Amino acid sequence: MVKARALALSLLGAGCTAELLGIEEPLPAIPLRAGAACGESDGPRCEADRPLVCNARGEWEQQDPCPYVCLSGTCVGRCRTGERRCGAEQHIDECDESGEWQPLMRCENACSGDGECTGECSPGTRACEGTTQVKECTLGGHWDTYSCDGKACVRGQCLGQCVPEQTRCAEGDRALERCDGEGEWKGGTSCEFVCLPAGACGGRCVPGSVACQSTTELGTCDEVGEWRPTACVDQACVDGACTGSCAPGAQRCERGDVKECLDVGEWATLVCAAPDTICGSLGEGLSCVPNEPYLLGISGAGEQGVATFDSRTIYLMSIDTQADSVEVTAFGLVAPSGDALVAQMGIYRAREDAPSSPGALEWLTELPFVVPPGVSEVPSQGCLLLAGSARYWLAIRWLGLPVSWSSVALPGTSLWRVPEEPDTGNFPLIVDPSVPAVEGIGLSIFIKVRTRFSCE
Repeated sequence: MVKARALALSLLGAGCTAELLGIEEPLPAIPLRAGAACGESDGPRCEADRPLVCNARGEWEQQDPCPYVCLSGTCVGRCRTGERRCGAEQHIDECDESGEWQPLMRCENACSGDGECTGECSPGTRACEGTTQVKECTLGGHWDTYSCDGKACVRGQCLGQCVPEQTRCAEGDRALERCDGEGEWKGGTSCEFVCLPAGACGGRCVPGSVACQSTTELGTCDEVGEWRPTACVDQACVDGACTGSCAPGAQRCERGDVKECLDVGEWATLVCAAPDTICGSLGEGLSCVPNEPYLLGISGAGEQGVATFDSRTIYLMSIDTQADSVEVTAFGLVAPSGDALVAQMGIYRAREDAPSSPGALEWLTELPFVVPPGVSEVPSQGCLLLAGSARYWLAIRWLGLPVSWSSVALPGTSLWRVPEEPDTGNFPLIVDPSVPAVEGIGLSIFIKVRTRFSCE
């Protein structure tokens, strides 16, 4: 059987057909070779990719190779049999025996190169990577990612006008807008105080509003919702405005009573019972305190020794009052030693054009009293008031014989010595100092005063 088949194949090579040989089973074609014998009836044949034609010598003659496929001695087709390529819609095409492309299979993702299924995605498809990035499949089946600048990625496209979850303030309002997943602004939260430029609610007050930060500070709300305090000078802050005539908590003394400023910026009076109490310092503030008399005018300085006082001489010492008027409550004298004597004391007002010297004096009062050794003090008689911020002169003279005693050193200033006019029993209305001041005497004279009066 094998030998018969081989014989048949050789006959086929010689130009015999299977039909002439009586062979029913198809046998493989035997390629012809150039130079083999052929007849006039033989049509073109193929040797691989080269056409063969029977020439005038009765031999098969090779032609130029076909670019694709040689079929029945003719160049045909558009591809080489068995080749593959990428066709439409990611299909793999394979070249058949006639040199034509035929669909073979469709790739799941991409077809690339010489008809190979590759990649991770289908070329041309798009998808979102998060909310702000688009990924697009390249021809090679790989994702290429790019950002949606200021927009949102929606179904694989950059859409809208904002980035999802971005916030902003609605113009001229306290509303806070938020960007949705489609890249569109949507109204949402209403800020309690202010919507800040960064797109967030903040602040502690509504811009432009005013309110009291304390009883003495007025706050104005600025554009970012923060209070900017301003002090109410000598006023109180009440219902968002500086008002009144004083700062809450302030105190002052007025006519012996305590004045205290209320929270509404108005003065209230704490009446101090006159004349026993008066407005004065107590701790860190003012209150009604005992109206104790205090000393004005003490004189006499120098070494210890014997001083003689003439009974016909007036001795004077200046006294300066403070800002408030005072009431004289007592006259006093400190006599270091000696027998009890009779003295007369009085007060003069200094002349306005010559306040630093006795000059012309106005008599106010005189008071005779007996002076024992030591401190002598007698109450003032009647209502004797001294004006505030003024200069007065405290005077003393002796009644009877000249006075002499041993002096002691006492603080103070020297006394003026003025001879008394012989024909007057009272203090002179005009006194001109003719003798220098007495130095080194141990005489102290004083008055006691208090600020609140028992009389008017």
